[in-house]
Amino acid sequence: MALKDIANLMLNLHQSAMAEQLEKEHQQSAELMHKQAERDRQHDQAMKDLLGQQEKDRANRDKSLREVTKELGKLKKEARKALRQKPKPRGATRRKGKSLVNKPRNEQKKPRSQQEVLMAKLLVQKQREEARLKAIADTRQDIFECRKAAEALAPGVDSWATYCQLAALKERISKVDVRWLTELTDKEYHDQTLVIWNRKYSDLLPDWSDAARAAAEDLFALLPVTTGRIQALQRFLAETKGVSLSEASLVDQVEEISVSIHQIEALLPSIPRVEKESLPGWPLINQTGRGLILRHRHNMFVFRCAVLIAKADGPVDKLEAKFLNALGVKIHLTPGEVVTLIKETESVSRPDFAGDTDSARTILKHLLLCASVDGKIDEQERFALLRIASVLGLEDEEVTRIESEIRGAAS
Repeated sequence: MALKDIANLMLNLHQSAMAEQLEKEHQQSAELMHKQAERDRQHDQAMKDLLGQQEKDRANRDKSLREVTKELGKLKKEARKALRQKPKPRGATRRKGKSLVNKPRNEQKKPRSQQEVLMAKLLVQKQREEARLKAIADTRQDIFECRKAAEALAPGVDSWATYCQLAALKERISKVDVRWLTELTDKEYHDQTLVIWNRKYSDLLPDWSDAARAAAEDLFALLPVTTGRIQALQRFLAETKGVSLSEASLVDQVEEISVSIHQIEALLPSIPRVEKESLPGWPLINQTGRGLILRHRHNMFVFRCAVLIAKADGPVDKLEAKFLNALGVKIHLTPGEVVTLIKETESVSRPDFAGDTDSARTILKHLLLCASVDGKIDEQERFALLRIASVLGLEDEEVTRIESEIRGAAS
């Protein structure tokens, strides 16, 4: 067979394969268009059914209200007629054109007539019916808006923004009171909305596993709680500055914030394509939250060091206890926490301190002032100061130099 014939045969085979592929793609496209048209038709039919049901309910409500109003009008007429025909009570006198006076005591408060009682019951029934019909209409409107929002969901600027849209809509759907969806079509409409939401979740975040979804759900609930705790602690510090506390504990609040931050950082690796910086409120959590934690731990370290200095020469006396209580108020410790720390503090360690050399010198200077509160620094207090200076990373000569500066300033 000639090369030309072989080439023509291969070309024919290629053209046949291409024609079959195009035909197959055309059939698939036609099937997809048919399915989409069927879904659109079902959606349009569901919308027509919903609107028709709402119109029907509105007509029934108007009819029910007209009947109740008509019945109330009849009862009012009967009540007025009965009142006009009511005989004048004994013992009553009538002034010129005015109401009855001087009624006997047992006739001043008359029980309501049967007509009045029935009128009151019908009025209550009318109000309940109006409330019920309004609740049904509002619930249908809510689920209708949720359905529209679910169909309009689109990718956000990043994965977390997309998930926030999905989570907010899911929370909105969950708040719909399904007890008012009495009609079967309404319940089906609600279920279809959840199906659309799940399909959108899979389409917009296809690489999220069940574990990632569970982690994202926990993170979505934890973020506002953490930012709320940080803001509450900021307000707490501003309102209680310099005030002796009796019940509130700063220690518990700082510990809750610390645990929340660790939980957020533990959840993030399980969620694909989500960075810390994209989380709402992360600057507040990372900067303000961590700053509050570090400041509190620094203050606790200083207080424990002060306790060690006060206990170095024996039990804490009244003057030293007064100084420690004043220091506790300044760093927002409750009186009970001050007493507990005085009893339990026996030593400090390097991990408790997270400051630099300048912070260490400042702490040592404050501790020297604490040690000299009784007018002198004895050998036990000096030994405790040297131990603390070693923990802070300072040499013994630094203690002597700072002590000389304090004496020079005092003289």
